Amino acid sequence: MRVSNLLFPNLPKEYNMPNKKILTLTTAIAMLVPALAHAGVSLGDRVGVEEAEIRANLEKAGYKVKEFEFEDGEIEVEAVLDGQEIEIEISPSTGKVAGLELEDDDHHKDECKDG
Repeated sequence: MRVSNLLFPNLPKEYNMPNKKILTLTTAIAMLVPALAHAGVSLGDRVGVEEAEIRANLEKAGYKVKEFEFEDGEIEVEAVLDGQEIEIEISPSTGKVAGLELEDDDHHKDECKDG
């Protein structure tokens, strides 16, 4: 059975296939958007320059903030999102996320940096 038939069982049979595919794709995207809204922060997102502002924005994005550090000319925040530990590097001049570093269970780190 096609996904489109499951999502839209009452569509007339004469409803042509291209329109049905577009309707199915549009519905799938609409269902994904709320999930993506809670995906955390990305490189270049502005989260702030002051600790209170950064904490509020990260918590709003679903993070549990564990620690703040100011070192090497950057703001570093250790946080947890969906059970995953992450270090977020923030530019103190722009307030934008400059780097993300995930730590896995074996304490290996996967880095993503802006620039």
